[in-house]
Amino acid sequence: MLKNLKNVLLITLLLITLSSLFSNSVFGKPAPPDLITKFYYGDVDKDGKVTSEDARLIMRYSVGLEKFTAEQVAIADINKDGKVTTEDARLALRTSVGSEPLIVYSDSTIYTKGLKKGYGLRFKGSSWKVYNSKENAKNKNANGVKRYLKYNELMLIKEIDGNVIKIKNGEYIYYGETAKKYFEVSVG
Repeated sequence: MLKNLKNVLLITLLLITLSSLFSNSVFGKPAPPDLITKFYYGDVDKDGKVTSEDARLIMRYSVGLEKFTAEQVAIADINKDGKVTTEDARLALRTSVGSEPLIVYSDSTIYTKGLKKGYGLRFKGSSWKVYNSKENAKNKNANGVKRYLKYNELMLIKEIDGNVIKIKNGEYIYYGETAKKYFEVSVG
């Protein structure tokens, strides 16, 4: 019985690998990571789409041959049962060929190699402060607050200096690494 299960898993991994090679050659290269602002359940390599390569990685993780970050584990749990199993790999494979719908990973956060000038920035939180100078933003000077951003407001990134984003002439925003989950970036 155990030998049959191993054989089934090996055949499944082989099929997923072959399918991955075929799909990459037919459908082309994934989008560059700095253009992706949301992920789908099953998209463990975070290339913006669910492919047979994702299914292969999920299968390998489910049998202990791959290591995932906590976020990858959450993204890999397609059926949301609290664990990553071969069933999730099967669902990822079905999603990659269009037999299952794409489901946006609800904890999607910004994924860039760094913010870039000319990108659109949509804010999710309501407590964003807009400062009247770069220095006030860097120092988070309460007296230098010019206004507050509204929830879901969209701004174009004009300039980035460390953790300070210039959005308009004379308007700057400070953000830290943990604040990234409160905004999304898209190509402007």
